[in-house]
Amino acid sequence: RRSSDLFMSTEVPRRLGLGRLRRTTGEDTNTSEPNPSAAASADDVLEQKKQALSEFVERVRGGEKKVAVNNWNATSSSHSTRPISYAGYAFRDRLLGSLTSFMDRFRTEKYPTPAEKLLRHSHTGHVNLPAEYDDMCLSLRVIDAEKLDLNPYIIHPVVRIHIVDLETGKYLSKGASHDQPVVTRLEGLVQMDEARRTCKEMPCDFIIPMMTRPYDLRQIGEPLPEWNEEFILNEDFKHFIDPRTLILFEVLDFGAKAHTDRMVNSEGFYPIAWAFMKPLGLSGRIHSGTCKLQLYRYTYKRPAYVHHDVGVTRIPDVFYSFNWFRREKYNSFLRVGFQPVQRPEPSEDVPIPMNSLESELITKSYAELDRQTWQTSDKKLDGGDIDESNSASVRKRLQLLSRQRLNRERCEVPQKLLYKLEGGTKGCFKLAFSRGGRWLAAACTDAQETAIKIFDMESGRVKFLLKGHHDLVYDLCWSPDDLYLLSSSSDTTSKIWRIGSHHSELQIGIVGEKSEPVAATSNSSGPGTHYASLQHTTYVYSGQFHPLSDANKLVCVTGAFDGVLRVWQIQDGVVNLLGEIKEHTHHINTTVFDQNGRLYSGDADGTIFVWDLEVHSRFQYRRSWTIKERELEHCIINSMTLQPPEERRILIHTRDNRLRLLELGRTVRVTKAFSGLKCESHNLKSTLSPDGKYVLSGSEDGKAYLWDSANGKIISTKHWQVGFADPVVDVSWNPTQHMVALCSYGREYPVLVYVFEKDVRSVREMVGQEDVALSKLMSRDVKKKDANERLGTEKDKTRTGNLNRLMSTIRSDGSPIRGPAVQAVERDRYDSSDRGSEHGSSSTYY
Repeated sequence: RRSSDLFMSTEVPRRLGLGRLRRTTGEDTNTSEPNPSAAASADDVLEQKKQALSEFVERVRGGEKKVAVNNWNATSSSHSTRPISYAGYAFRDRLLGSLTSFMDRFRTEKYPTPAEKLLRHSHTGHVNLPAEYDDMCLSLRVIDAEKLDLNPYIIHPVVRIHIVDLETGKYLSKGASHDQPVVTRLEGLVQMDEARRTCKEMPCDFIIPMMTRPYDLRQIGEPLPEWNEEFILNEDFKHFIDPRTLILFEVLDFGAKAHTDRMVNSEGFYPIAWAFMKPLGLSGRIHSGTCKLQLYRYTYKRPAYVHHDVGVTRIPDVFYSFNWFRREKYNSFLRVGFQPVQRPEPSEDVPIPMNSLESELITKSYAELDRQTWQTSDKKLDGGDIDESNSASVRKRLQLLSRQRLNRERCEVPQKLLYKLEGGTKGCFKLAFSRGGRWLAAACTDAQETAIKIFDMESGRVKFLLKGHHDLVYDLCWSPDDLYLLSSSSDTTSKIWRIGSHHSELQIGIVGEKSEPVAATSNSSGPGTHYASLQHTTYVYSGQFHPLSDANKLVCVTGAFDGVLRVWQIQDGVVNLLGEIKEHTHHINTTVFDQNGRLYSGDADGTIFVWDLEVHSRFQYRRSWTIKERELEHCIINSMTLQPPEERRILIHTRDNRLRLLELGRTVRVTKAFSGLKCESHNLKSTLSPDGKYVLSGSEDGKAYLWDSANGKIISTKHWQVGFADPVVDVSWNPTQHMVALCSYGREYPVLVYVFEKDVRSVREMVGQEDVALSKLMSRDVKKKDANERLGTEKDKTRTGNLNRLMSTIRSDGSPIRGPAVQAVERDRYDSSDRGSEHGSSSTYY
């Protein structure tokens, strides 16, 4: 047998047509000295051989085997003594295949790609998931990003999500049932037949990419996008807990300017940055909850001449950037949420479907809608016959719907003064909207006592009058079901009031026009009565219900002047003190719970403690961590508010003329500071809008200040007629309506309620066409508004014509001729002055 060295040195060059090359280079044994000219020509031949060999390899990989063999034969035949036989072709193919596989193995072992590195070090053991994950699906939430680059192409960025297989780079396949929709109901693949001019829809067996709605950065003036959009995937959560699962996030933009400058990718988007996330970590830990992902720049750009059809390969372009050998960090982060949630019930009455279990409100076909449109009569368009006796109630309902805030709808800044509610002889010190938005609790102080008034926001009337406190009420808190109210006062007591019950909840919801407020009595047990009293030895500054409390067993926490947190349990009117937490060194001014039951407490020294409480089986507590910032050191904390909806930031109100927004994470830091207000000596309060976009606070100069939480800029509130001579001590934002309430303390001031009302067309889109009476009334209002606009246009035209005729009737000396034109102009001027005096601006309220 021949040795491998002899075979590779003699047989391989001969079969590849390189035999003449060895003789040409002057290395033959019969030649005593090498020929320089022959060596120079041999170098050229060697370069040609290398180029031909590389072209051959590329074409064999591309599938052009026959063309590659012919080109290789033509190149090598000019320098060979004999042509290569068919056996030589076969041997050459096997040799090149072996060399290619060897080079791939060498590259994989010595220089692996990032995907291969992750697969090599991934967790290979079994992952034990809790049993409650069996019936859960995946919730992906894109929250926000830190400051992006100042770029003229970044105007309205979006985030696109790809879930791929780490080993192949293709989109992740669905679970057991490939037919069920995962992202949306309309996720079938369409195959087009160009010959027959038809298309065929096929089921999609992989998880399609998702995209958020664009966030317009021109609204805030800074590149700080906040999407806050959730995607619920109709797939088992366990399906994504796999070492090969990879989630890729792309931050993209679109626009004509980027297209003109040819800065877009192959799909027409302007690429900004990308990030990745593995649901299952290298140590086997599941990355659930909110995560901050490092953003990277796009380093790989696919050449334009390389055709890449994502529908065929199912590999997104961003995967090549992820698998590129070099990564360049983008100076920003992307915050996302990854957690299991209960599978929602299928719904068929939503206007905009957000997941695969929701369908559109309109399920009729285009033909049915078109036929229904043409069959609509003019009488129906005009509104038809409306029962005038019922029109008042319909208009009342229309007014309530105009200020209602839908789920996932952004908050609007209120502009219209809705109510001036009566306070006490010394004003009002504390406000609190109920969690459902129907009621407003106001602690109104008189000379001898403080009465808590419960206002109905539908009518502006007092529904309940709760009397029992003899000094200032510092805090008000509603129970999670809005059936109880907790009040904390400086008369050393905290009281719990029964506002509703399971049997009387529907009765409370109906308020008569002439109904009188119900006063609280100690011997009654119905709605609007005293339920329990929590006795303390000192002033009580704060009180909060535990978010997991129910009507049968109430759990609440109070903070007092002595720096002690007390945990109470109330069941059937019996009060039980579960325990005391004595770790604060100064008096506690504020407490707040997050959605999971974690407690935050702030004192007068600028220290914030975070507690984990166990209150159901046996009372236990553990201090999670302590928040001590240099900016908050020795500053009195007035209030704390967690920023919705993720509660990853907390708003701190201190008595140094500032508000600060702290980011809660592994490292607590101040992300935003809000200035402009005056707060040095009073216990003023602040709050956040229900979507976390706005910050609202009172001030000692008698004004209310509003900021944008994203950039910290002050938003003008000149349309709010707030000019108290005393401080604005408290503000409150309605969680379900576009409504805010303000109050002041010191004199007999009213409680001001401002609201934002939508136009008729927006309400019409919200309620649809199901309510016939409401739809007819809105149609008539819209037509009346359009008619008034047309009438105003005609009047303007008439006035212009009258003025033209007037100019044509002026005498040569400049004196006008009094005639019909002059009379018409004077009549119009008189009408406009009448209307101006009738609808002029009203005077101030104090």
